[in-house]
Amino acid sequence: MIPSPRVEADPRITPPVPLPRWRKYAAGPPGLLFTAALLAAFVVCVIGPNEVRQQLAYSFVRQPTPYTEIYFLQPEALPTETARPARSQFVFEIHNLEGRPMTYEYVTTRKTAAGVKSFGRGRLQVGAGHRAHKLVKVPPSTETGPFVVSVALLGRPESIDFVGSVAK
Repeated sequence: MIPSPRVEADPRITPPVPLPRWRKYAAGPPGLLFTAALLAAFVVCVIGPNEVRQQLAYSFVRQPTPYTEIYFLQPEALPTETARPARSQFVFEIHNLEGRPMTYEYVTTRKTAAGVKSFGRGRLQVGAGHRAHKLVKVPPSTETGPFVVSVALLGRPESIDFVGSVAK
């Protein structure tokens, strides 16, 4: 047997390094297909239908939450202590932050030891971003003692109230 010549490795040449996993898939047909799909999606977003762009905007940009505010104007003037048979009044305001014009229906009630009685209802039309207020006249009470007057928006969760008493 003839001995084969021994070949020594050249120290200047390094062995091949295995490719990272992502580079294996980025090269060749799978990577080309992924890049083409990504480019097509970008083109659809930029020059595609307005509905697609709008839906993407809704997906990535937080939208403001529509809501309504209801509160008493001049809360220090609320008729919390009245003499019988005094007539009293108060003003409440609705601030529409729903982003569109709204019609609000409201009901006013007085709760006493004898039960709950409605003494008014109405409707306020409020433009988007606007406010509307209403003067409410509270009928005199025939009862003495504590009471709670409430203003509730029908079909909505918003309501306000105040506590008072009728002197003997």
